[in-house]
Amino acid sequence: MTPIAVPIERDVVVVEGPDAEKYLQGQLSQDVAAVAVGGWAWTLLLAPQGKVEAWLRVFRPTAERFELDVDPGFGAAVAARLSRFMIRTDAAISEATRAMTAVRGVEVDGAAPILWPGVVGGDVVGAAPSGIDVGTAEQLERIRVSAGAPAMGSELDAEVIPAEAGQWLVDASASFTKGCYVGQELVARVDSRGSNTPRHLRVIELDGPPASVGAELVDANGAVAGTITSVSGDRALAFIHRRTDESAPLSVGADGSTARIVAV
Repeated sequence: MTPIAVPIERDVVVVEGPDAEKYLQGQLSQDVAAVAVGGWAWTLLLAPQGKVEAWLRVFRPTAERFELDVDPGFGAAVAARLSRFMIRTDAAISEATRAMTAVRGVEVDGAAPILWPGVVGGDVVGAAPSGIDVGTAEQLERIRVSAGAPAMGSELDAEVIPAEAGQWLVDASASFTKGCYVGQELVARVDSRGSNTPRHLRVIELDGPPASVGAELVDANGAVAGTITSVSGDRALAFIHRRTDESAPLSVGADGSTARIVAV
């Protein structure tokens, strides 16, 4: 992959105060107390039933300040969700945005970590490092889709179980040793059963006319195998039902084009 740097913006929810660590420890799936000052970690914010409310990245600039950055457009929902359970807690919640540069294809010292399977890189606060070609949003989306990395509002919403997006995401974003947090019961139960969820996020290779988000993928028996959630050129993402033969071709909607599931 040729290294590229693409300007992006992330919503940021700041939780700050003497009780910030204790409060977030009971709200987020990650072991927040184990994040060192100056450190980053990925985490999930879940509904009590265990469904995804947000996939976040935690930055801890000081002992009592946590900055949670999320895909643009979802900061207000994260702030509202965290405020809902904040009772008798000495901490404050505020919202901001952060200008960053998404660097893909090369490691950058000090960059915020990404969780895109098989992709080297990170997100840098501020402008792009020198010597890296400036890329486009379309190029960045192509890399994300090809890697099978979910995005808020496309693959991740209130109907999704974390393990459906990938066991790698759960392993990197949830602690199984820290104790209780909101939504923990479902995460632990699914993990104990080997993540055998009804559907799994897969990368799809398209052969034919461009597909659209929402198009159904149909197997040889006429059963709907899944629905496309993101598209970038001849690659797409879709949640595929576990009954589907992933080695067999699929049809895309009613237009006669075909698709196949590819390994990530």
